[in-house]
This record gives sequence, C-alpha cells and structure tokens, in this order.
Amino acid sequence: MAGTVLITGANGSLALPAVKYLLEAYPSFNLVLTVRDDSEQDANTAKIRLLVAQHPGVQASIRKLDLSSLENVRVFSKALLLEIEGKELPLTRTIICNAMTWNLADGPQYS
Repeated sequence: MAGTVLITGANGSLALPAVKYLLEAYPSFNLVLTVRDDSEQDANTAKIRLLVAQHPGVQASIRKLDLSSLENVRVFSKALLLEIEGKELPLTRTIICNAMTWNLADGPQYS
C-alpha cells in the first residue's frame, strides 16, 4: 500500500466524486472515510458503502467521526495512531478536510 488517505465528511455530496476518483485512480492507497453517522439507515453513508463495494480490491474503511466533539476527535486520532504504529494501516499521506455544515437560517456556526 502506498499510504493512507483520510477524508472527513466522506459521505457528503462534494466528497463522493473524490472518493470515487481515489478508488479508481489510486487503488494502492488505503482510504479511511469518516462520516458523522455510520449507521445503515443514513442515506449518504449508504451511497459511500455502495461506492466502496464497487471496488472490492481496494482497502477502504468507513468510520464514525463527529468533528463537533473534540473528545471524539481525540479518541479517533489516538485509535488511528495505534493502527499506524501497529502496522495495521500504512502511514498517513494525505488528509482531505471536507466536513462542513451549511446553515442558511442562522448564519455561521463554528465547532
């Protein structure tokens, strides 16, 4: 494997084409696709699962990550580091920060 690519907000409308491109153009990379809701009921996560399933030879995992919780980010980061140190995942080569929310009613909100 050439390395790990971490994508936040991987089930969002902007990320889906990026994930598809990475799956097709860089199949040697390990993709860590983070989503806020990793349940089977989430329609957006279902789309990313279908996309990943179309590329059975590629190493990709869908993981829950709620960026609005710094504690959640710390726990996720520590777990990811342990996987890299334990050689379960190759070194991180790229982080694509795609997660966002868009609230047209109340103006900007930050987490």
